[in-house]
Order: sequence, then C-alpha cells, then structure tokens
Amino acid sequence: MEESKFFKWIWRFNGIMISLAGVAVILATFVGVIIVAFELTQDRTVHNVVHVEEQIESDDSEKIEESWKFGHMSVISDSHYAVVPLNSLQGRNSASYSKSLSSTRNYLFMDTTSNRKQWLLPHNDYLLLSRESLSHSSPLDAPVAVTVSALMYEVIKQDSNKDEQLSSADMQTIALSNIDGSNYTEVLSNIDIVLGSTVTADNQLFIVYQRQNVGYSATIDLTHFKVTNESELPQAGIEN
Repeated sequence: MEESKFFKWIWRFNGIMISLAGVAVILATFVGVIIVAFELTQDRTVHNVVHVEEQIESDDSEKIEESWKFGHMSVISDSHYAVVPLNSLQGRNSASYSKSLSSTRNYLFMDTTSNRKQWLLPHNDYLLLSRESLSHSSPLDAPVAVTVSALMYEVIKQDSNKDEQLSSADMQTIALSNIDGSNYTEVLSNIDIVLGSTVTADNQLFIVYQRQNVGYSATIDLTHFKVTNESELPQAGIEN
C-alpha cells in the first residue's frame, strides 16, 4: 500500500514537471516572437551607406526620402580652422519596418578668425568614408607636439559593384586637401582598401593599400599633392 502511494506521488511529480516544462516552452516562444517583431519594426540606422537606385516605385510607402543635417564640429590641430560634416539621412519606410542610412557627403571648413567658409566639394554626390589629419610628431621637447600638413579622405565616387549603393564595398579614391579645405586633389583611385599610412619627416605621405587584390605602397608629396613613387608589394617567398 505504501509502495502504491509512493508511485502515485512520483507520477504526480512527473506530471507537474512536464506541465512546467510546457509552460516554459510557451513562454520562450512568446518571448522569441516579441523579439523578432521588435527587430522587424524598429528603426534601423546603418552608417556609411548611400542608396543610389532610381526611384521607380509608385508605392509611397517604399519611397526613399533624404534629409540633410550638420554633424559635430571639430578643430584642425594647431590651426584656426574648424570642420563640420554635412550628413545625409536616407529612410525607406514600409509596413513592416523602417531603415535609415546615415552618411557624410561633404565637409564645411570655417576660418574661426575671419568666419570665412568653404565647402570641400562643389556637390554632395560622393560618400566620404573618412577624414584623417596627416601630421608627424615633433620632438618631445618642442612646444607644439603635432603639426597637421594636409587632410586625407577615403572617397566612394560610384557604385562599382552595382548593388545600387555607395559603401565601403565599392572602389575607393584617396584624396587630399589643405587644412582649410582648399585644393581638393584625388591622388589614388580604384583602391580596395587602405592598409595604413604615415607621414615622414620630409613631409611625404607613405601609404600602403590594396588594388584588385594586389598590394601596393606609394609615396605622395604633401606639398604638391603628387604621387612620386608607387610599386607593388613583393609576394611572399619571392625575391625582387
């Protein structure tokens, strides 16, 4: 008799555990549905991507809308020039989700002493992936640690991979300008990716990059913005 009660208790315990497990599965499924719904309906912002497809849809809910706004100001080191990026925000709305694309399309340079202003580009057609101050360090005991000699930009000019977007997946152009935004000059083109760069003591930019899956290094005169030397990187195990 006692043994029968024991087995009944075991069966009841197993039934309770099975019921609890079923409730846990239902709750987990419910939470998963909520998470998926949130992911599909939230506003997504993707940076450094520009839609370039032609708008042929008649449905207004799928139309890409573009707005413009200024970014945060930065000051060129050891100068009286300030830079403000001009950013575009493209949004595609649908019944299920909205997606925004944020990207830098131009730079406004300002002279903080005279309040004169100048755009880097005369248009806003390109995607500007990055802006870098090119400088070399002064001796440690010098009163000014860094002097910026030029600015370098990684620019996407066209949709080279034909995916209807300007992004880092497209071929890049390397451009330079003076620190006040003048003399915008494109020095290297059809670049896959920049692997690194440095400024030498004689004001030369030494840059390493990849073009069509081949490594290159180049030296660029930062006074005249001209390539003075360009060569392929040696392949591993092959002497030049």
